[in-house]
Amino acid sequence: MAVSLRSAPEADLLELFKKVEQDDARTQSLDLGRSVAFKAKPTGLVTSLALALKTNSKLTALSLLRCGLDDAAATVLCNQLHGNKSLYYLDLSSNAFTDAGLMDVASMLRSNLGLMSLTILGYKGSADVAQAFASALNTANVTLCKLRWAMD
Repeated sequence: MAVSLRSAPEADLLELFKKVEQDDARTQSLDLGRSVAFKAKPTGLVTSLALALKTNSKLTALSLLRCGLDDAAATVLCNQLHGNKSLYYLDLSSNAFTDAGLMDVASMLRSNLGLMSLTILGYKGSADVAQAFASALNTANVTLCKLRWAMD
């Protein structure tokens, strides 16, 4: 069952991230979509989440839909997800990524070992971004089965 934390305060999210770090089975699926706390402090909370993901093997689904994530947050998250084997579903739709953040996502796909479904809706991406995704999927990524991608 997904845990939805749309209106949870920052302290509750940080406590949850400790459980993620401890590999708590109750944190298998997290819906942080539209989180008020993330919108207020996106890079700080993504940093805490990324550190928790470093040791986690239970979290399989993560939604960060409309969390106000910027390119710096994309970099932090994607750096942690490069070798991740447990996260199967990720939704990064409708955040504040520019081409730089989307390039980080494409780069992560080259070495991510578990992601099977990625949703990235609501971005204006360049031809370079499209090429980076195509390259990652054609030459390196062997696990992604579903990509929901629509550029505005």
